[in-house]
Amino acid sequence: MDEKDMKQPISSQPTEPPLVRYKLHLATKMVLLILAGLSLVMVHRMVSNIGELRTLKQKAVVTRENVKKMQHSNESLQAEVEKLKDENHIADIARAKYHYSQSGEIIFQLPGTSDDEDQDFEN
Repeated sequence: MDEKDMKQPISSQPTEPPLVRYKLHLATKMVLLILAGLSLVMVHRMVSNIGELRTLKQKAVVTRENVKKMQHSNESLQAEVEKLKDENHIADIARAKYHYSQSGEIIFQLPGTSDDEDQDFEN
């Protein structure tokens, strides 16, 4: 090796002109800004999705409670349907609620008892 080779800089890459470096620096900044903007949009959507998820979970809890109430109501109505298949039960309701009597039958209504019987048959 001669002395000329030793005086050259260690890196053999040519230095870029300032305009090219400026454009490269500007392009890098633009890419970073675009990525930051996209990240913000994604974070915003994620936060709004979390809020929506909480709302949907609350609605699900309310809906489950309503389903339980409806199932209980349905069971009560099914039991009432089964009772109404019995002719004696229908006759008891007709006598208590509508004062129905068979021929030759006399109905005595005592004070305070008619309301109790009506409630028993309605439940």
